[in-house]
Parts: sequence; structure tokens; C-alpha cells
Amino acid sequence: MYKCQKCKMFASAGPGVCWKCGAKLEAEPTILHLRFRQRQLAIHNESNIDVTAGYVAVLGGREAWIVSSIATPTATVVGLQLNFGHPTNVVGDYVVNDQSAAITPFNPLPNRARFYWAQDGLIPIIVSATINGQMVQERFTVQVLSPVLSRFTAETSMTRITSTLADPRGTDAENRTTSALAFGSPPDDGIAFTIQVNLPGPHPMAGHLTMTQIMRVYRQRVSNGAQNTIQSLGFVVDREFHYGYDDGASSSASASGGSGLSQSSSSHSSSLSQSYSSSSSSSHSRSGGMGMGIGTGIGSDSGDGSDSDGDNSGNSLSRSNSFSSLGGGAMDDEGDPPNEPLAVVTGQYNLMTQDSPSTLLGFNGRYRDTDRVIVNEEYRMYVMYRPTNGIWVALGEIVWFWHARGVYNITTNRFDVHFGAQGTENRSVHPSLAFARLPLWNGNSSDHLEEWN
Repeated sequence: MYKCQKCKMFASAGPGVCWKCGAKLEAEPTILHLRFRQRQLAIHNESNIDVTAGYVAVLGGREAWIVSSIATPTATVVGLQLNFGHPTNVVGDYVVNDQSAAITPFNPLPNRARFYWAQDGLIPIIVSATINGQMVQERFTVQVLSPVLSRFTAETSMTRITSTLADPRGTDAENRTTSALAFGSPPDDGIAFTIQVNLPGPHPMAGHLTMTQIMRVYRQRVSNGAQNTIQSLGFVVDREFHYGYDDGASSSASASGGSGLSQSSSSHSSSLSQSYSSSSSSSHSRSGGMGMGIGTGIGSDSGDGSDSDGDNSGNSLSRSNSFSSLGGGAMDDEGDPPNEPLAVVTGQYNLMTQDSPSTLLGFNGRYRDTDRVIVNEEYRMYVMYRPTNGIWVALGEIVWFWHARGVYNITTNRFDVHFGAQGTENRSVHPSLAFARLPLWNGNSSDHLEEWN
């Protein structure tokens, strides 16, 4: 509003001059009359922090909220309902082990709620409750932080026919050569993954990292005219929830507190190293290592509140039952303990892992009984994160396929490899743009493959 400051008799919505005295009109300050809504619900977590005022949480973190009346603290609160914008933003629980992964839906109690964050970002929340017979609401937003998966790449090799001499001392060695259909063969891995995860400060995000792979099993063998097929009904975990890594890496870190960690226990070959600052460095030496590409960024303890370096999410961590390169159920020679997740705090963590699945074809020559073997399998590799007292949540996913046939050639007395249309051969595989934060499986690959060979 513009007003004549001389005669005080003329006002205008825009600049100009007074019609009476001709003085220039001057703008008057605008006065806003604001009415603030009185809050009726108090919402605090188990640390008595008000979650409605700039609350920052962590992906996978556990929440235990208590709702009460502000005006009448002794009033009974009933009928509590929480809307998190999307049903997948929170879960009641997520329990994983070497046989299954199960989600418990979130359901609040009359005046309190316990749940875990299953998505990151700004989560809009509407809390509704009944106090003394009157329905009241509170609206606010919570920021859920997540580790940054700044690199997640995979490079693949090719399916090959590999052969070993069963009994080199015999005079009939040619007919006793055992062949296998293998995705990758030394010195090349079938698929090699490179991962970089950053846990930014200043908010505490201490917890654990691990790798998890699930798969759909499908293998078919025709021997002497008879067909035998093994197939999982859905996804099963690839041997262990904690996908294996070994001591095939040498790592170094700066004096700022970085340290290397490596462990050997599975036929999955991988490496882990950590660095806490940009001045830290790590180097990996792996037999048969492949060149790695640069990927783009994307983007848990149990509910009992326990916190340890192991997995408290219901995982059954038995000793490694992984298969050898020809599918046998071999343990490592040292009898090492099962794979453990990597404890992490604020900093940068680099992981490497690989997979080279294979399946037996059998003898060549006159001892042969196999005509062909077909493999058509889908694999999904996950980078998993679990904050202290939280649940495991996937940070990223890479989907890859092994699709090939080994067919016996009666002319050459050898097995020939035929590549499938869906196979991931000689490719750079990129992370999925959309993936399940809480991957599900039912069963273990060893249940199907243990007796296959």
C-alpha cells in the first residue's frame, strides 16, 4: 500500500502522487497477522527426543515412539495411526538368515509405535490419535539418511568348457577327462564386482556392511535320453546370507585411523578394505583379477536392541557350505569361521567380490553318459547396510544372468559351449535403478545344487 505522508488523505495500491497536494506516495510496511496452530500431540522417541522438530534418522534404524497429549499429559491416547506417505517407507521388522527373508508389516499400538526405516530421504508423516474422544492430528517431516553407494560395477567374462584329467596314470586317459560348463575360468572371474560406500558425517551411522546374493536355480541335464531338471520355485539365497570374501587383498590405510580387514572362508573370492580419509589408500591383489569400470552412485542389528559384530537379525551363521569350482560341497582347508559383516563408522569403504558358477558335464569319450546340460539362471547381488540396533537394508542391486548350454559333439568327442540369449557375457553390468530395499528369498541354493553333481 502507498500513502501520502504529507496530508495523510490519499492511499493507492501502486506508486504515484497525491491527488490533493501532489506529494510522492511512499510505500508503507506490510504487517502480517499470523495465527499459529496449537500442537496437541507430543511425539518422542525412546531417547525422549521430539521427533516432530527437525528429526534426523538413519536408513534401517529402529524407532520406538511414544505419543501423548500436550494439553492434558495424563489423558489416554487411543487409536494411534501413522501415515508415512508410502507403505514401503517403514516396516515392523525384517528378519534374514541362510534360508529365508521375511518382512513383518508395521502396526502401531494404541499410543506407541515401533518400526524400522526402509527408505531414505524426506519422509512426510501424519500422526492421528483420539484424546478424550476427540480425533487430533500432527503433521511433520523426518529426514532419513543413508550411506552413499558411490560405486557399484560388475565386469563379466564368458562361459567356457573346462576339462580336468580324472586319472592321468591310466592308459585310457582321454576317455576319462571330466568336463564342466563354467561361467568364467581362471584367470578370469565369471563376474567381478567393485563397490565403494561412503558413510558421511556428522550424524552417527555406525553399523555393518555385507554382500548378499540371491538366485533362481534352473539346470537341466539329458543323460542317455533321460532328462533331469532342478529348479527353485523363486529366489533362494546363494549359499549364505553373508556372501563370502577371502584374504586375497593387501590393504593399507593412513595414520588417520584407517585399517584393513580381510578374512577367508568361502569359495566366493572377494576383498575388503577401508580408508577413513581421502589420503588413505588401498590396493588389491587377486589372482585372475579383471579390469573394473566406474559406476554411478545410487541413491542393522535385530529388533531386540542387541549390538555386536555378528548378525543379530535371526541369521543362522553355520560354517561355509559353499561349492567348489565343479559344484562339490567343499569347506576351505583352514576350517575358517563363517563370513562376518564388516563393521563400519564414518568414512569410505571399498569392497570387491566375484562369482564363477559352474556345473559338471561328466566324462568325455566312451565313458560319457551326458548328452547336454542347460543352465538358465538369474542372480541378484546386493550391497547391504545395517545401522546399530537396526535391520539390514539394500543400498544397491546388480542383476545378471547365466544362460548357456554344454552339448556333446560326437565328432570331436568333446563338449561344445552354446551361449544363451539371456546370458550376461563379456559385459559391463550396471546397477538397477529401482530395486527392493528388503530383498526376499525362500530357501538355499545348496538345497538344489548339493545333489545335482
